[in-house]
Amino acid sequence: MNVANLSPFANHLWQSTLFACLPGVLTWGLQKNRARLRYWVWLSASCKFLIPFSVLVALGGHIRWRPTAETTPSTLSVVLAQVSQPFRVSSVPLPSSPTMPTTASLLPAVLWGIWGCGFLGITCSWWVRWRRIQATVRAASPLRLAIPVRAAASPISLEPGVFGVRQPVLLLPDGIVRGTQAFPDTAIRFSKN
Repeated sequence: MNVANLSPFANHLWQSTLFACLPGVLTWGLQKNRARLRYWVWLSASCKFLIPFSVLVALGGHIRWRPTAETTPSTLSVVLAQVSQPFRVSSVPLPSSPTMPTTASLLPAVLWGIWGCGFLGITCSWWVRWRRIQATVRAASPLRLAIPVRAAASPISLEPGVFGVRQPVLLLPDGIVRGTQAFPDTAIRFSKN
C-alpha cells in the first residue's frame, strides 16, 4: 500500500469529521429556531464534503503563479500546516543510516480500515432496510386515490411515506385506509396543485 497516495484522502476524512462537529454543535444550539435554518446549516456544511481541500490545493499547485521573492515561512504557518495535514508524506528525503530499515506508518492503514468497516456496515444496513421496504411495497395492495402518485396499503405497521425515486409509491398502513372507508366524510382527498 502506497501511503503517499492515501494521505490526501486520510487528511480529507479527518478534516471533514472534525468539520462536521461544527454544524452539529451549531444545530444543537439552534434547536428552538426553525427547521429551515438548521437545514441550511447542514447543507452549507455538506459543500465541504464534496471536494477534498487537498485536491484544490493540488490543482492550485499546477497553476503558474507570478514569481515572488522567497521568504522563510513563519513558525506559526509551519505548525498549522503540520496540524492540518498530519498524514502528509514529506517530499524531501530524510537522511537515514544504512543500518536502519525504513518502515511505513501503520496509522493511515489502520484509519482507512476503521473507516472502511464503518462505511461497509452503514451501506449494508441501508441496503437491508431498502430491501425490506421494497418487499413491503410489493406485498401492499393497490389503492385508487385521486393523486398523481401510485398509492398502496400495507398490512405492516409503518408510518405513511413515499418510497422510490423513479417510480414513487405512497405507502399507507391498512388502518388508515379502513378508517377513511368507515367515515366517508373524512376520506383522503388530494388536489393536483
